[in-house]
Amino acid sequence: MKKKIIPIVVCLVLAACFTLCGCSGESFSKIKVVGKQDTTYMVHGNGGMAVQYGNYVYFINGYAGYDDADGSQNTWPNVVKGGLYRAEFTGERKGNDFVPSAAEGAGSMEFVSSKSYDYENNESLVANVQRIAPKRIGTSGYANGGIFIYDEWVYFASPNNEKNKSGTVQTTKTDFFRAKLDGTDVQKIYTTENTGNESNPYAFYKYNGAAYLVAQDGTDLVSVRVAKKPENKVTIATGVTSVLLPYSQTYYSGMSENTLNHFVYVLRAVRDGDRQKTGNVIEIMRPDGKSGGVYHSQEKTTDALEAVRDGLLFYRTTDNSNNTLIKYDSLHDFLMGNEEYTDENGDKHGAGEVYGDAAYKKEQESLGAYDDGARVQISGTILSTSKISDYTSTYCFRPGGELSNNVYMLGAKSGEVELRSSLNDKIKVLGEGAKIVNVVDDYMYFTGTDANVIYRSKWALPVGSKDDKEQVSGSDVTASGFNGDYCAGYIVYFGKADGLADSYTFFKNVERYIGSEPVLVGKKLSSETLSAPSISVKNRVISWSAVDNADSYTVYRKTSDATLIAAKGITETSYTVDEGQPGEYWVVAATSDGLYSARSNTVTV
Repeated sequence: MKKKIIPIVVCLVLAACFTLCGCSGESFSKIKVVGKQDTTYMVHGNGGMAVQYGNYVYFINGYAGYDDADGSQNTWPNVVKGGLYRAEFTGERKGNDFVPSAAEGAGSMEFVSSKSYDYENNESLVANVQRIAPKRIGTSGYANGGIFIYDEWVYFASPNNEKNKSGTVQTTKTDFFRAKLDGTDVQKIYTTENTGNESNPYAFYKYNGAAYLVAQDGTDLVSVRVAKKPENKVTIATGVTSVLLPYSQTYYSGMSENTLNHFVYVLRAVRDGDRQKTGNVIEIMRPDGKSGGVYHSQEKTTDALEAVRDGLLFYRTTDNSNNTLIKYDSLHDFLMGNEEYTDENGDKHGAGEVYGDAAYKKEQESLGAYDDGARVQISGTILSTSKISDYTSTYCFRPGGELSNNVYMLGAKSGEVELRSSLNDKIKVLGEGAKIVNVVDDYMYFTGTDANVIYRSKWALPVGSKDDKEQVSGSDVTASGFNGDYCAGYIVYFGKADGLADSYTFFKNVERYIGSEPVLVGKKLSSETLSAPSISVKNRVISWSAVDNADSYTVYRKTSDATLIAAKGITETSYTVDEGQPGEYWVVAATSDGLYSARSNTVTV
């Protein structure tokens, strides 16, 4: 069923700016933020386009692209579209979490909001937002690096806006920043030294009492420790083929730092000293690079890093029959130092001869078998195929937590999506091609043959045993890396607001108000807004200045008995009231495709 989008124009909490120290030629300013962030809450959604931190949600305010020909499009504090903004939920605190819910009389609106009125004087609620960091968030080629929040700081990447010696803006270099959530400080952490980094992976971690930026810079992997201020970069890997930088989407002070999401994964060619002599190996290390080891692939080589998800490392390798395998490993034995192997000479090597992470081992030895955080060794193969090219996308996951042995893969092909399990079961769950963008609880979220729409369907039920797919988004999803993220019970995406405003942020409630419409949350550019005219009257002539983007105007007249249209579709910016036509008058601007402004002020004739 095609969903209707209700466009919601948002209220901006005005921000006053104060001068901060300049950095690398760009001056920064303090941002006035109203409302203090309570840092005792848990963070949910790190690395996505929207992150919940208690009663606030921090989000990327639309997608403006990353082109910047003259270096003026990504300058603090002028960025609106693509910058970092914040909205506030209504609801209640439960422990260290905040559960959104609609206030009485607010329908399904779960955001702190204000009343607004359209040209027919119909009332609606609009989400209040305020800016936090006016820089374009993210890079043009990497989809997994969004917003990261740790304690009182938000961390993000942004294209470099400086010119090289030839005068070209270096947008393929990447700047990394952190900004105080109260708007009082901004720090540049690092700028990549190599060009062509717009597609390279990066992530921010909280580890051992400090934040860390880990980023691929050329073929090097660099780490920057950030405590009171950013420190010098450290190169933690060289000759990198590819990098997998998972991260914990949830954060709270004192949480375990020994999940698989707290390690860094590097695919590189074998070197002297590696027990594997050909192909590629996976090197696993901490964000500071000080502790690490080489993971031993059972097939003696590794082709690609797939994902770290649900406590498992997924990777691709090739067997002796040249089949592509997607394998998984909890890495428990590896991290405990219990891994055993046989080398190419047939000599057996026992536990303790391979890598073991001291902090991981200490934590696991302190836990009981059924305690939260206890882990066990599981490994296996989720896919073996001679036709890996048939799959347009794959999504591997393990529902049920760390101790579950059930592992699944959704594999999308040109005409179907199949579900494979670690029990070698396979069922067809969708009768069309798709790109899986997320799996949340019982649902898979995907774009179909029409990439402009996000749908959902239950991933565990075969075709024919469930209802038709459900449309989640509007029909004009913007093509960008940040789409389909889950945050606070919402699927978040960029989409079209109206005939002028495209690629803005929508929140679709998929938990509490299933039938509700997607909500536009954010601040529009003035150039993409149809403003209400401001009118005046003199000697029965109503006049106004031309409204940007308007194609015509409609003049309304209200008498004691009715509201009438005095003139419709006029292109002039004045209207003469006929004698004998007294009343209250107002004007509405319109575009040729049917977009209307709010009503103007009212004058009496």
